[in-house]
Order: sequence, then structure tokens, then C-alpha cells
Amino acid sequence: MKRLLTFFMAAALVLSLVGCGGSGSSAAGGSSAAGGESQTGDSAATESGLVFGVSMPQLDNDGFKANLIGIEQFAEENGIELVVTDAKATADTQMQQIEDLITKKVDAIVMCPVDSGAAAAAVQKAVDANIPVISFDRNVEGDLLTGLAESDNVAHGAAAADLMAEVAEKSGIAVEDLIALELLGTQSATAGLERHQGFSDRAKELGINIVASLPTEFKNDNAYNAVLDAFQTHPDINAIFVPSDNACYSGVEAALTQLGKLKPVGDDGHILITSVDGGRNQYIDAIAAQSKLVMSEEAMKLALQAAKGEEIAEPVVRIQPTTVTIDNVEDETLWANAINK
Repeated sequence: MKRLLTFFMAAALVLSLVGCGGSGSSAAGGSSAAGGESQTGDSAATESGLVFGVSMPQLDNDGFKANLIGIEQFAEENGIELVVTDAKATADTQMQQIEDLITKKVDAIVMCPVDSGAAAAAVQKAVDANIPVISFDRNVEGDLLTGLAESDNVAHGAAAADLMAEVAEKSGIAVEDLIALELLGTQSATAGLERHQGFSDRAKELGINIVASLPTEFKNDNAYNAVLDAFQTHPDINAIFVPSDNACYSGVEAALTQLGKLKPVGDDGHILITSVDGGRNQYIDAIAAQSKLVMSEEAMKLALQAAKGEEIAEPVVRIQPTTVTIDNVEDETLWANAINK
């Protein structure tokens, strides 16, 4: 356990030094451009002649940074030029940026929607312009997409419930004695809705007592307030499910600190925490991690097939969770390790 805690503290320090970019867009080689757009791969593009628009929801999020790393790696290997935009977590901004990509007549658009419903109008415009659209991480409402590569979010939520039960038993807490707070991701996004479905359904099967399910919209400020509110009503909470540790865990940690309840894993009084995504530190017991690099590769494969006019046999790819524990926390294939190489 000491080894795990030492690693977690080091990982937390490294992640804090990565920086919270997103004021501009990200591109291969670390270049950025004003206006939330950047372009990369000019020399490589001569190999395929293809230009893909990449609509990122927010690049101040480590998980989406990992997605972009995977996208850029695939583009470099296949000679594809990229035009990358950053919506900065604003649905209206993303719609405008997608419209700009349509105007540029890109060969395909690879995107992750800020809001699954709001993105539909922009995707429809791309479809009308005969531009294939591939989404990753989150779906888009309506039958509009050419392809989708995402985590099986129901499975990720269920895995987090399983991990909560396992951690409780190892800590000497009976599953039926768990008093859990479930934090909700954005319910207008498929990732948030499906993780809630997976966690809550599996928790019920296991006998985990969820005493509160409170919204965060995948935002730290909301998570902070939700934790404070939950403990005021239910001071005996001993477990928390975080729907995205890289999006809203910092708020959880700040609230537990204020309440005097932030204890490292293994210490007396520690609040059990399981999460989805893969950003880690010494206070999170276990994670149902996403395979961000695999997800990006699958999305780009679909986009390349569509841009070449090839038939796509399986347009929907759902990726299963990877359990992160002390046994595999240093695996270089985990996205949280990949972004710090």
C-alpha cells in the first residue's frame, strides 16, 4: 500500500504540473492558434491528401488531452492533416466551430459533443454537406453519425460499483453497511446518463445503500457543493462514486478537506472512493478506467474508412473498462501515464 500511495502522490504532483490548458487549441508538436483552432500535419498530408476536422469539447481536461494524443498519433501514422478546435465546454461554441469545419470542406469530422442533444443540429449540417461525422466518448442524439467509438459507459458505472464492494470488503466493511453518495455526471450527455445507470443498477444488485444522487455536470464546483450538501444531510456517508475523476474529483477532495474527512487510502476514517476515467491520487481506492488512446484510434479508423468511401461493417465500437488497482497502476498503456511520457 505504501508503494501505491507514493505513486499516487507523485502522479498527483505531475498532473498538477501538466497545466490547465484549453485557452487555445492543441495540436501535434504543442502548437496552438488563436480563436480555438489549430492545424497540424501539413507535410504528412501530402501522403493521403485527407484533412480531418477534430472538434474537442474541452482541452483543459486531461482525459480529452489523452484522446487528442491518440488522434494525433493515428493522423501522423496515416498522413492525415488535422484542424483541431476546442469548444471550451460550451455547446454553442462547438456548433460554430463545426460549422467552420464544414465551410473548410474537411474530409471527415471527428468529435466529442459538449452536449449530446445540442450537437445534433451541427452534425445534421455536416451530413447535409456529405461530410462523415464520427463521435468518440459520447453519442449524439438522433441517427446522424457515420460511426461512434466510446467506452461502454454502463459497464464502466457497473464496474465502479463492483470495485466499491470489493474495496469495502478488503477494508473490513460489509457491503450492506456502505452508505454511498453517488455523484452524477451531465445527464444530457450519454456518458453521464449511462454511468449513472450502470452504477445505480449494479449498486442495487449488490446491496449498496445509495443515500443521495446529486448532479455535478462534470464540474468541480458542482461536485464540491454536492459533497457538502450530502454530508450535511447524511453525515455517516462512508463511500463516494465519482463519475469522472479528471473532470470533477478536485471538487470532491476540496469538500472532504473542508469537512475534515480527507484521509489517504488505508488510513482510519478514510472515505471509500471509486471512480471512472483514470486520473489517480492517494485518496481514490480504485478506478474503472477508460482506454482513451484505444478509443481515439478506433474513431480515427472509422473516419478514415468513411473518408475513403469504404463500407463500415461495424459503425459502433464500445470499449470495456480497465480496472486500475495497485497491481497495474504503473502500466504505461493507461492513458493517465501516457499523457505524462
